[in-house]
Amino acid sequence: MERKVYAAKAAFPIREVCSRLEERLALRKFPKIEVDVEAGTRWEYASSGNKAVTLTVTQLVKSVNPTTHRTMWDAPEKNYQFIVTLLRDSDTTFERVAQQIGLALESRLEPYPTDWKF
Repeated sequence: MERKVYAAKAAFPIREVCSRLEERLALRKFPKIEVDVEAGTRWEYASSGNKAVTLTVTQLVKSVNPTTHRTMWDAPEKNYQFIVTLLRDSDTTFERVAQQIGLALESRLEPYPTDWKF
């Protein structure tokens, strides 16, 4: 398995993003939107996948305390994080998945810097 992380700015709420990604990438329905609140900052996230790819989507919904952004590169400028995991023997490429995510969001994805630490 290989993994890459991307950031983006999008105006859509996470439920709509998940719905668009289910359709574009033929993912199983995202089962549940989870919520995490840390020092007033609100995150929502969900995971889904298919035989080729697993995708975790995180949206920064409310930014109150910038110190809580340590796991999300370029937040709050970019309000979405996508963790893409390609499963073994997949014909899918990171470039194809990133392109489809960008089209679904109507936004440009940027890969996290290679030296980024979570």
